[in-house]
Amino acid sequence: MTKKREQILGTALELFANEGYQNTSTSKIACQAGVSEGLIFKHFQSKEGLLHAIVNLANDDIRDFIKRIENQDDPKKVIETAFDFPPLVSSNRDFWKLQFSLKYQCPAKQQYHEKKELINTFETMLEKAFRELDYDNPEMETELLMNIIGDLCRKHCNTDNGCDQEYINFVKQKYEV
Repeated sequence: MTKKREQILGTALELFANEGYQNTSTSKIACQAGVSEGLIFKHFQSKEGLLHAIVNLANDDIRDFIKRIENQDDPKKVIETAFDFPPLVSSNRDFWKLQFSLKYQCPAKQQYHEKKELINTFETMLEKAFRELDYDNPEMETELLMNIIGDLCRKHCNTDNGCDQEYINFVKQKYEV
């Protein structure tokens, strides 16, 4: 990736996350990135294309996380590894702030197909783990844990110190991991 392209992506991500996707113009991105607006269109064709490129970069992190879960043979380890997702949010806070805000700014842009598939894969692996551990209702346990993980992600996204370790330990204890 060229330095200019990287600068555009970083600037756009920061502005989209902090000022909102709809409130950020390509001219503002260009100005802040120190490039021409034409260069943005040359690399990304449109503001939507720029957003798509940002989402694709973040999907790489999600794919790596999914691979870590897929490599677990023990269903308890699958559930335990799920708790590593919120700290992943902290490592790319602007992207996740953007994701959470897009949900309310422009819902159609919130769920790109690949991200949705990755999250579905994550849910499927959790459900399989709950099933292997003979939980009465693996589907509902998966939904509950996904909601807890989502809440932890929002906390990691919105605070510098992540979230309450006592809460995480309580949930891990519930699942005996």
